Amino acid sequence: MKRPSAQSLLKTCLQAMALAGGLLCSAFSSAELLNGDFSAGFAGWQGELFDGFSTTTGTPVTNFDASSGAAVISDDDTNWAVTLFQDFTVQSLLAPGNTLSLDLDFSAATTNPFDFVVAELVDLGGALATIDISTGPIDITAWAGQSAQILFYLEDGDFLARDSLTIDNISITQSEASVPEPASLLLFLGAGLGLAATRQKRKA
Repeated sequence: MKRPSAQSLLKTCLQAMALAGGLLCSAFSSAELLNGDFSAGFAGWQGELFDGFSTTTGTPVTNFDASSGAAVISDDDTNWAVTLFQDFTVQSLLAPGNTLSLDLDFSAATTNPFDFVVAELVDLGGALATIDISTGPIDITAWAGQSAQILFYLEDGDFLARDSLTIDNISITQSEASVPEPASLLLFLGAGLGLAATRQKRKA
């Protein structure tokens, strides 16, 4: 039997590595929401700062703070607009009739009504309307399996850049469809049989 050449073996090895890498990337791109409690700082999250002329992407030390265990984003005299976001795939329903709800701790400290605050869930596919998540829990059952972005945005509107958003404990919970307890089921069944027997007697 002819042995494969070193070049052939290398080619096969590279193909296997490329396939593994592709699968790994696919797994990351379809991951569910990561680090919703910010216990790992801003891992899994992306941020942007806007100074009126240019945008800086990343999570710089300034304007992004997770030392308290929650995420705090703030504007300042240089960066008057701040964004924190994460792209993820909403979990699929494990059974028909199940529901999904999104909840979080969210608060805004602003100096003026002209300051602009956003906390929303965005459908990256564009099929579903963007929803406000600043108060929860929010029913997101319709979002099951969708590619989404969770977004927080703060913009100074009064030239007193001392505003902040605090975000923590973001969670998506799947609840099972309610199933009648056996006792309740027997009670309904007994009532149904009794009603049927009464109707039979009336007919007789």
